[in-house]
Amino acid sequence: MNFIFKSRFFVAALFVATTYGAEQNAVVSRDAKIDDVQLHYLTAGHGPAVILLHGFAETSRMWQPLIPLLAEKFTVIAPDLPGIGDSSIPMDKIDMITSANRVHALIIRSGSRRRELSVTILD
Repeated sequence: MNFIFKSRFFVAALFVATTYGAEQNAVVSRDAKIDDVQLHYLTAGHGPAVILLHGFAETSRMWQPLIPLLAEKFTVIAPDLPGIGDSSIPMDKIDMITSANRVHALIIRSGSRRRELSVTILD
């Protein structure tokens, strides 16, 4: 009887721990307004920041299989670049330097510090 109770308790504790870990690393969809441009991004996890930038004709969704794995040790931020995906199209201009500055502002707003930042770009 005691063994059955302990086994059930263990299974319940394992389920709660697994569920909590999954929720903690769950991918969340967010938006931030940077320079009058609505930037959409996916985020998950905690720890040093990892920024995942998609390539041409892609969106942040391309990183969805990888985000939960990285979220176990890092704060993952995967934005849709301005004018792509769910991010709005800038009214002023859309070029790489301005887009980079907007992504940089998003990273700063997220609270990431420079010394703990890693960026991955796929094109």
